[in-house]
Amino acid sequence: MESAAFSHIFRENFPLIFSFTRRIVDDAGVAEEIAGDVFMKLWERFHNFDNIGAMKAFLYVVARNTSLNYLEEVKRRKKNENELSQLTATATEEAALHHIIRLEALQEVYGAIEALPDQIKKVIKFTLEGLKAQEIADKLGTSVNTVRNQKAKGLLLLKKGLSGKAFEMLVFILQYGTFL
Repeated sequence: MESAAFSHIFRENFPLIFSFTRRIVDDAGVAEEIAGDVFMKLWERFHNFDNIGAMKAFLYVVARNTSLNYLEEVKRRKKNENELSQLTATATEEAALHHIIRLEALQEVYGAIEALPDQIKKVIKFTLEGLKAQEIADKLGTSVNTVRNQKAKGLLLLKKGLSGKAFEMLVFILQYGTFL
């Protein structure tokens, strides 16, 4: 008997609840799903209702609340997506800016190296290529002490001629062999 009564109420009221929900969420598929959920909740509490008026009020209240909850969730999701999109855009812009700054600093470093006296320039370039003092001395046909002195002299000249950031980059390259 309960099942037959519920089926009758469902047939009579589902189109009304669906239409009511659709006006709130403005999506037929979502409205149908919400209306179905509303009737599932009614089925769970069906035996608690004494009259049809209380049952209809329950249907509309649950439909309204579920629809509004859905809209809040959509709004929250869009806000999170927008925030993520803004963070991604900001991170991309910052990465591009850092890349440009690195390139400009590298250009300054290599320009300053080119301005060094020839022998010192060769020592610094070989050092940047990762060669050890003995290897540089062998290539240039000079002593290791001369290579070390020219390297020290070159670094002093570069320190005077480069901006602070460019010199830091040069030191980093010399120490680690690369600048990320």
